[in-house]
Amino acid sequence: MKRKVLICVATLLAAGSALPAHAAATPAVAAPASASAVPVPAYAQHASTVKDEHLVAPPPGVRSTKVSVRLPASASFPQMSGRVAPAVATANSPNGFLTIPFLSWKSINSVFDHCNPDYTLDNWVCRFDGVNGYKGNGVDPSFSRGYATTPGGSNFLYYDGHNGWDFGLYYENVYASAEGYVRIAGIDSVNPCFGTNIVIDHPNGFSTRYAHLNALYVSAGQTVTRGQVIGQSGNTGCSSGAHLHWGAYVTSSWTAIDPYGWSGAVADPWPADAGSLWLTSSPQYPLPDAATGPTAVAGNGSALVTWQAPAFTGGLPITTYTVTASPGGASVSVPGAQTSATVPGLTNGVSYTFRVSDVNAVGAGPDSSDSNAIIPGVAPTFYFSEGYTGTGFTETLTLLMPGQAGNATIDYYTENGHLPTSTVALSAGLPLVINVNAAVGPNHMVSAKVSLPGPGVAERAMHFNTGTWRGSSNLVGATRTSTEWDFAEGSTLSVFSEYLSLQNPNDTPVTVDLNYMTDINAHPTKTLIVPAGSRLTVDVARGDVSTNASCVPSGAGANCGVGGGITGVSVQVKSRTLPIVAERPFYVNGYSFGSGPIRDGHDAFGATAPATLWYFAEGTTQNGFNEYLSLQNPGSTPASVTLTYLNPLGGATTKSLTIKAASRTTVIVADPVNGAGPGLLGVSVTVSASQPIVAERPMYMVVNFPGGTVAGATDVLGATSLGKVFWFATASTQSGENDYLTLQNPGQTAANVTITYHTLSGLINRTLVVGASTRTTVALSDNGVGTGPGFVTFWVQVLSDQPMLVEKPSYSSIVNVSGATDTIGYVP
Repeated sequence: MKRKVLICVATLLAAGSALPAHAAATPAVAAPASASAVPVPAYAQHASTVKDEHLVAPPPGVRSTKVSVRLPASASFPQMSGRVAPAVATANSPNGFLTIPFLSWKSINSVFDHCNPDYTLDNWVCRFDGVNGYKGNGVDPSFSRGYATTPGGSNFLYYDGHNGWDFGLYYENVYASAEGYVRIAGIDSVNPCFGTNIVIDHPNGFSTRYAHLNALYVSAGQTVTRGQVIGQSGNTGCSSGAHLHWGAYVTSSWTAIDPYGWSGAVADPWPADAGSLWLTSSPQYPLPDAATGPTAVAGNGSALVTWQAPAFTGGLPITTYTVTASPGGASVSVPGAQTSATVPGLTNGVSYTFRVSDVNAVGAGPDSSDSNAIIPGVAPTFYFSEGYTGTGFTETLTLLMPGQAGNATIDYYTENGHLPTSTVALSAGLPLVINVNAAVGPNHMVSAKVSLPGPGVAERAMHFNTGTWRGSSNLVGATRTSTEWDFAEGSTLSVFSEYLSLQNPNDTPVTVDLNYMTDINAHPTKTLIVPAGSRLTVDVARGDVSTNASCVPSGAGANCGVGGGITGVSVQVKSRTLPIVAERPFYVNGYSFGSGPIRDGHDAFGATAPATLWYFAEGTTQNGFNEYLSLQNPGSTPASVTLTYLNPLGGATTKSLTIKAASRTTVIVADPVNGAGPGLLGVSVTVSASQPIVAERPMYMVVNFPGGTVAGATDVLGATSLGKVFWFATASTQSGENDYLTLQNPGQTAANVTITYHTLSGLINRTLVVGASTRTTVALSDNGVGTGPGFVTFWVQVLSDQPMLVEKPSYSSIVNVSGATDTIGYVP
């Protein structure tokens, strides 16, 4: 008696198991109207014929629905989370070329019996991994050729003498397991029990059979490719239920073999086996695995995504990759030979991740994992022309790149010239504070140029306590140089100190004209030279109202200003050649606007051009606050101006006025004539003009905030456009700090807003709705819409689905950082 190898019997999964989440949908396939034969390839020109495989009708029992225990993991077909099963440990697998003849998980109803796979009964069912079912252990009462794997057990293995694999396909598409030549498409006259079936000869000397089909989609004499739909499973021939019988053969001898080969501990009972015939030594669908390693790099409104091709392509070339962004679903497709793509149509300032999907001629593989998160935007450069490290002044730069790490460079310019470039390392999403006093040393006038390697923001804070002045200023840097800088606000009354800080980052000197407009109808022009790679300061109160073609900016003979005693002064800073940067620091010398003396100061960049539309989100006319609008008309004809004030209740107040040519005017916002009126807790304003003007909003206040009284001054240049994404590099809710966000929605649609506070202990997300034509205030110390109190430092992102403007007014009673500041959010 032939020595039998003890083996156990199993199937893949219990009946009724769910298909994989990524299972490919069965395509609708129609049978070809006709298929013309092609010349018989050399590998199919053989003399051998199909031999009798002794297949007979199975005994009673519904085999197509019988399922028993699991195959070992190493033998299982790919399931839920991936397409690749671990490789079977076979003695040899040089002949691998097959893929699974379907596209998603199916039950395995019967295995290849290595103990006489010729349908003879020897009371054993021997599986490829060296375990068995034995009749002496027990017989399945509903199917006499299924044997238990343990004595008295019910874990039956099917079936004795079987020479292929039976899969639970219920009238579903069947796919060619490899390229080849169709020898039979119909009834096998030698083995009619296979019913309607297909036999494909393959170029490497093997053949495969697909039996019991319900429909044929190919004809004898055709060549087919891997993954081509060749038929539909069914219940023809000697079959007790719809399924697919699939087998492999040595073509020349027509010997049935197991595509799994043999991995048992002893010799294969079926010596004709040729080792594993699977393409990768383990069963896989003819679909690609997921692409790997997706990596994204932020661009301006776009992202460059790269990846690696999948480890397994389904045995076919990848035809297309598709990269999809989240959120939003923006996508781009590229040919399968590429492993990179640029995804356009992204919103700057929004965080995105990306997934890559791949497709071959058969279908789609699973998506890749998520890429790293990136935030599209420009890699900006920020300029700060103002700065001072003298006694009583502390200057800091706060640099932030929300979406990526990298090295930023900083160039400092003092009265002595350009200092060596310094480099600082930034971590993604972590603001870095740089002490400028320590970087450049004491007693310098200093300008700065900050270059970031990716989307981000740079802010400069100045805190001062000189005995004369005590307060703070904060603003986002200018993102470009310009040949024109327009300042609407200014005064040389003795209670104020106004300066111009001019930065020349160029390698050559620049000639600059200061074109003044005053409310005493004097319009002098002062001309000076700013040396290469340097900065200088102009004291606006030193000089007179005469034109000077070669003025002195500083020192004992300084005369580039207009002189003292002028209530309203505007100025246009105009370079004759190369672009520069200009700011206007402004200090209050103990003046009281009615609620107490103020010694704070404010600072603003000029406008690089006049405009017909200006937005201001912040504003209030409640007691203790004094809000103004400074409006400059640099044109040669009068400008008609409309002021539209918005309040938290959604009401709008509209006022009109005219600004004479080449002049400036001041609007008191609490004045009911041209303002919104007194007692308003919150007010925003939109300034529209018939011709381009410049608009600023200075505010002065003495108010008792939680933590102490703040006597402060702020000023911002209005925004000429709205945005949907805003970044603030620094904020705080520690005791004595009172930070707010003011949100202006001038549109006709309510805005859904998400505010994300990036604290050192994690993210805090808040949502709110800002009604149409409404202004809303958010107290950052509020537990409902803010972070709550006690957060020393964090940064803020505001996202809106409608265009709006966001400012951050801050009021501090802390000794070293006291005063008021106001910052318009940076729009990436």
